[in-house]
Amino acid sequence: MLPLRRFPLSVLLPTVVLAVAACTAPAERPATPAGEVVVVPPPPVIARVVEVDSVTARRCVTDSSCAEATVVLPRLAVAPDATGADSAALAPVLAALGDTLRTLAGVPAGRSLSAHVDAVVARLHRDLRAQRRLSPDWEGGYLHAVTARVAWASARVLTVEVEATAFTGGAHGQYEATLRSYDLRTGAAIPVTAMVADTAALVPLLEAGFVRAKAEDPAAPPPLRELLFAEVQRLPVPGNAGIVAEGVRFLYNPYDVAPWAVGRTDVVLTWAQLGARADRKRWGG
Repeated sequence: MLPLRRFPLSVLLPTVVLAVAACTAPAERPATPAGEVVVVPPPPVIARVVEVDSVTARRCVTDSSCAEATVVLPRLAVAPDATGADSAALAPVLAALGDTLRTLAGVPAGRSLSAHVDAVVARLHRDLRAQRRLSPDWEGGYLHAVTARVAWASARVLTVEVEATAFTGGAHGQYEATLRSYDLRTGAAIPVTAMVADTAALVPLLEAGFVRAKAEDPAAPPPLRELLFAEVQRLPVPGNAGIVAEGVRFLYNPYDVAPWAVGRTDVVLTWAQLGARADRKRWGG
């Protein structure tokens, strides 16, 4: 079993959003009677990612043919200088959301991260040996990698993303992501229908955003029908959705609506685009 590795925050700054702020909306600037504008300082941070646990295990059949598994999970905690009833109530919610992140990453309840990774790499190693018995000249390796991160946060919302990559033979590897937002007051997942009141009205906005995301030349974007499966007449509203600072982000994994070659597609509909369909103030965007 390989030891659990904990990385300092300074190492993880490029890849992990580190703070759950009390509010990330622009600070109000009230005018004084004399007409001066006073900048209100931002509220204090009430929670943060204190560490990121990363475990990797590797077992080889030959020097060039190995099975490898990695899982990366952030650990959330209330900031040490946080005060008030809201911050006190946040601790059990963050603990529950930590368990939710583990579940999304495929880690069984009650199993340590190291034990889970060891079990995954043992299975990959067994399957890799079987593959090599069938094809002795095959020199590839098997891979399983899962990374969970905090994508965005406000005083009310925690948005998380879990990316999973796997290769167990075939023409190419597989990858998919899960995007979810959670209410920090209750720990409950926020459904798309709570993010946006009229989801049917999102379809044309999503279709336009999908095309823009795949346009190599913005001046001549490809027709949507050339990107999607033939049976997809209109782009559905995906279950993978999360609140971010700009608005609401929607995620389509490979094969959700389009062939593998189209790849993953992210569409962000801004608060301005959503307009009255979404309540920005409710979620702190």
